[in-house]
Amino acid sequence: MISSLVAPAASARGVELAGQIREVATKTLRSEYREINPEDARVVLFDGGTAPLAAFGPKLSALAARDLGKLGVELHMGSIVTDADPHGLQVKDHDGNVTRHEVGTILWTAGVEAPPVAAAVAKATGAQQDRAGRLLCGKDLSLPGHPEIMVTGDLMCLDKLPGVAEVAMQTGLYAGRASPTRPAARRSTSRSATAIWARLPISPAGVPLSPRSS
Repeated sequence: MISSLVAPAASARGVELAGQIREVATKTLRSEYREINPEDARVVLFDGGTAPLAAFGPKLSALAARDLGKLGVELHMGSIVTDADPHGLQVKDHDGNVTRHEVGTILWTAGVEAPPVAAAVAKATGAQQDRAGRLLCGKDLSLPGHPEIMVTGDLMCLDKLPGVAEVAMQTGLYAGRASPTRPAARRSTSRSATAIWARLPISPAGVPLSPRSS
């Protein structure tokens, strides 16, 4: 049985959570118990893509995969969770094979869909939506053909930016101050996912920076 499981995905949330669980198990709790060995806890990431942190670019994605491997996190890429219940889940691989996994804990990190209001706005304005139901907007956060409507946070899809708090904070701040003709700018807040203590893959202003080597 898998003691701990993150399923899916190998997104910023999944990578950070998986890394932290394994770090606690192998370092913080390593000598705290007599009857159990926390290091035996398995942490598994299932993701339908080809690499973790794909939204951060190939270089940072490869570094994340390396660091997760060092921590003992098991990466199952090309795998889609098709069903889950209190005792386990079913996973379909890229060949269409379905495997049942009995697990102790399921932590859902695949993100969420846009709230229902997004579909209502799309129907009323003709705006397009992405797979998560978010509204595709312009550089100034307005909907095409509707400069009077601006979208941010979980409603917004702009330049394939990941759905993380940093993006929502900056676009929300911009929307509160913006003029109709000034494009939204992402400046000070970086996209980041902490996979291991003192190792921080970041992408400030769209420039990928590698974590320092160990």
